[in-house]
Amino acid sequence: MPLTDQLKEPKKTLKRLQSEQSILLAAQHLFAEKGFAATTSKEIAYSSGLAEGLIFRYFKDKKGLLRQIMLNWFEKNLTELTALPQDNNNVTNELTILTTWIFNSYSNNLDLHKIALATKLNNNLHTEFETECNNYVDQRRTIIYERLLVHQQNQQLRQDLDIQCLYEIIQSYAMTSALFLNVKPEQQVNSIKEFVSILIKGIK
Repeated sequence: MPLTDQLKEPKKTLKRLQSEQSILLAAQHLFAEKGFAATTSKEIAYSSGLAEGLIFRYFKDKKGLLRQIMLNWFEKNLTELTALPQDNNNVTNELTILTTWIFNSYSNNLDLHKIALATKLNNNLHTEFETECNNYVDQRRTIIYERLLVHQQNQQLRQDLDIQCLYEIIQSYAMTSALFLNVKPEQQVNSIKEFVSILIKGIK
């Protein structure tokens, strides 16, 4: 390959990545706002400022676009969770760290959760990335489960405590607070502090 063509290759790659990202962001917003079925490829192209043909070149079709949105989200979340600070010596801090991250993962990605919930109810769409979705949920649960298990092994949690149940309680609290109760950022810290306190002290 001539040198001039070699120099052009990185620019082409960068331009394609930028175009893909623009299409993905436009589609994510429209899918959340209008729903998958009601959104057309023309609307996505117009919103992204790119030619409609690029959607089909990069993602094959709308389902391929939806699938890529979900896969990118799964990868981003697992990367964040893996890099999260860990406190093996203080279970209160650890519960606060995990609960805060789970809460933020819902609160900061409302569009994606709207799409995910709608997609889950549509079996034809969900099958497009069902295996990857199940793998993501399993990996997410396993990472958090193992972090909590350390505290049970260190005698900081009751030995008869069902860690899976604890995980589900944290998940339910975070999802409900972020998606349904609309807990504001300024309320978040106190809300999580109170929630963790209840977990540690128990209810009578």
